[in-house]
Amino acid sequence: MSEFRSVINNRPEGESADQPPASEIEAAARAEGLDYLHIPVVGRPTPEQAAAVAGAASGRRTLAFCRSGTRSITAWALGELAAGAKSRGELIALAAAAGYDLSAALPG
Repeated sequence: MSEFRSVINNRPEGESADQPPASEIEAAARAEGLDYLHIPVVGRPTPEQAAAVAGAASGRRTLAFCRSGTRSITAWALGELAAGAKSRGELIALAAAAGYDLSAALPG
């Protein structure tokens, strides 16, 4: 069993030809006993998407993914920032440790 407890899919359907449908990803996740949430993000995450991603990941070992990871980490960070859960500096440092530069993506 995975150390993750949930999966958040931030890819819109049909983003690339080699992408499996969200329903197949959901079935595979659930077969492993994982919670699954599909929050497709195109471009910059909306405040609602950011809140949904951050809320779903809160306190849970969560794997969130998109094509490159940028939309997923941006959505999570924007949600955490809006909720006051973490400071801008903390989020930039966490993202940098994972290989992402969110300095231009986070207000502040």
